[in-house]
Amino acid sequence: MNYYGFRLAVQQEWAETPNLRLGQVYFNILHELRPDLANRLRGSLHDPFYKEEIPLEAEQLVEREWDDTTEFAESRYL
Repeated sequence: MNYYGFRLAVQQEWAETPNLRLGQVYFNILHELRPDLANRLRGSLHDPFYKEEIPLEAEQLVEREWDDTTEFAESRYL
């Protein structure tokens, strides 16, 4: 899955679970697909989990570090 596929998965999941914050959905999917990136954000000033919007700094880090050539573990999003 490329970075834009990840963002699409986040938007689709969020649309299906309106009781969750966007940041919560973003972080949970990121943790499932790229736990290395999620762990870099966890507890930082840019951690999106408790946010209604994704902090720009978090988005930039994930986009910059996303590797479209990496094979990911099995996920329901792939």
